[in-house]
Amino acid sequence: MGMTAKQTDILTTADVSRMLDVTTETVRSMNNSGRLLAMRTPGGQRLFRKEDVERFAAKRAKDKRGKRGPTPKQAVTKKKAAKVTKKATTAKGSAKA
Repeated sequence: MGMTAKQTDILTTADVSRMLDVTTETVRSMNNSGRLLAMRTPGGQRLFRKEDVERFAAKRAKDKRGKRGPTPKQAVTKKKAAKVTKKATTAKGSAKA
């Protein structure tokens, strides 16, 4: 009882959340707002076409690179790196004196 190619091209909300590295709530929100298309089963479960999700992920990555700066976590990491570099530089300077 193997999966057909068509079955493997269909993703659940959990599958999409793992692909996009977001929560399932975020996936549902993206679907509700119309940014990410889904089909519904008679029971109400959302099913996404893998091709649509991959296209959405590529567009999302492109938009993130072009419009946004670093995430708050990245900004903090850069600040910490700058502090460490500054301390190392200052320590080297004081050792020579």
